[in-house]
Amino acid sequence: MVSLYQKYLERYAKISQKLSDPEVAADFKKLKTLSKEHVELKKIKDLVDKINRLKDLIKGNQELVENAAEEELAAIAKEENLKFSKDLKKLQQELDYLTIAPDPDDSRNVILEI
Repeated sequence: MVSLYQKYLERYAKISQKLSDPEVAADFKKLKTLSKEHVELKKIKDLVDKINRLKDLIKGNQELVENAAEEELAAIAKEENLKFSKDLKKLQQELDYLTIAPDPDDSRNVILEI
């Protein structure tokens, strides 16, 4: 999964670096467009980080289940893994939604007459 979203993470790092550049700060139009893109990419980065943390927790719990001396502890870890798996699936769906190519007209205002 990391390779699928790697381009978004790389772009986020580049934009973060550009935003600290004094030349960009002087050009309001460029600053505005980079800031908008930065906000969108930050959402993706945060979701990828949450997904990676959940995967680590699931992996740790799985190891605990395999090596647990007490059955009660293994049962608790299995139960947590079920919850984490549901959360992981939900976050991955949200990430898939965020990475859909945006419609250029999404940011425009609309007047709707009835």
